[in-house]
Amino acid sequence: MLAFQWGLANDIRPTSEGWAYDISYLFGLVSITMEVKTSSPQSDGENEAHDGFELTVTANGKAWGTYLVSIDEQGRKTAIEIKYESARKFGLRRLPQWLVAERYRHEALAVQGYTIAERDFNLSIR
Repeated sequence: MLAFQWGLANDIRPTSEGWAYDISYLFGLVSITMEVKTSSPQSDGENEAHDGFELTVTANGKAWGTYLVSIDEQGRKTAIEIKYESARKFGLRRLPQWLVAERYRHEALAVQGYTIAERDFNLSIR
């Protein structure tokens, strides 16, 4: 699910709670460190705790997004359900990047051995 970020990473390293990776762009003039922390989700009072895990992603220490991942073994196949919530805003200059990522998302996951059975997403302007 983070294939595009990992593909650009200069370095990926383990941390005590997950992993971190560095990405540089603009010919090395700008760089960010993405950190991914893995945890078991807890019940929040409204929703039951679920089987799976949660990934909390930050970019340079600022909230980036949360992924709630459920894994279901189905015989010889495994179904993975991912619910994502963004914690950041995108400017209009990021729209072309998002469109390109959407165009190649299925192919990027396919080369990693995944088949997308269903995908529901939205992009809203606030």
